[in-house]
Amino acid sequence: MRQYRFDKGRIFVIFAVLALVSVIACLQTSCSSEEVATYGPKDGIVPDSLTAVRIAEAIWSARYGRVILDRRPFKAQLKQDDVWFVQGTLREGYLGGVPVAEIRKEDGCVLRIGHGL
Repeated sequence: MRQYRFDKGRIFVIFAVLALVSVIACLQTSCSSEEVATYGPKDGIVPDSLTAVRIAEAIWSARYGRVILDRRPFKAQLKQDDVWFVQGTLREGYLGGVPVAEIRKEDGCVLRIGHGL
């Protein structure tokens, strides 16, 4: 009868690969553009510009700090593909850019954030 001997290093590698595959599978399912919400309000999770602005403001404050509040007022516009485009306002006489964000109306997924010129 043949005996199998398992090396601790080989077992570790197998478990590490399985964990990595699990993490990748989880990451691929979050905020996928192919996903369609089967629940929620008929107007979407982000039904109006005020909601879109509040979501963007919370994200910008966490990323850039309270200094981002100097770029108020924030404006949101719904694009054709049901994505809110939110941006700040640059005061007259100031140089620099404004914060921008794209938020999907249907499920509130933040597609892009940044600071434009």
